[in-house]
Amino acid sequence: MPNLDLLQIYLVVLNVVTCAMGAIDERVRARTRASGISLWVFGFFSCAGGGMGVLVGSLAFGGRANKDRVAKRFFAVWSIVLWALLLANAYGWNRFDMSRLVANLPGDHRPLCVYLAAVNVVTCALFFVDKARARSGAWRIRESVLLSFVLLGGSLGGLLGMLLARHKVRTSYFMVGVPLALVLQVVVAAYLVQAGVC
Repeated sequence: MPNLDLLQIYLVVLNVVTCAMGAIDERVRARTRASGISLWVFGFFSCAGGGMGVLVGSLAFGGRANKDRVAKRFFAVWSIVLWALLLANAYGWNRFDMSRLVANLPGDHRPLCVYLAAVNVVTCALFFVDKARARSGAWRIRESVLLSFVLLGGSLGGLLGMLLARHKVRTSYFMVGVPLALVLQVVVAAYLVQAGVC
């Protein structure tokens, strides 16, 4: 067995616990139709480093995607990316360096900019289309689709779509998750630019 430091042991134990929590939660929900463990508890454990366990537990033991599962998976993926950056920095795989970021800023970032512009326009449009469909009672765009586009880099477009169309503003995991995804995506973009990836 490889030698693990305290952080690695913490993450392994936390992810095993969150996966077990997810399995138990899904079993309780399936058998009793009870509300189960709060989404915010899973969000907290995801942010604390248990995102992989939450995601595996939700995918392995959860049934069809519903609003709670979609929100749980969204926060889990968000936290996995965050913790990947933290671990890359902590273990020196690619430490963040502000001077490299400043030096790499003048470079050619057109592919990244074009991608981000496109995904944000599409995401914003999806929020407007879903709002229009909600008003008319027509078929809706799934929340998993909206949140997937947010995760793929469309957080700014999602936030603008939410605020301008007044759509999903009463849904707590959108109001918390989309701004958090925007902050995370700015950090990821800065990290990639300073690393010379894009």
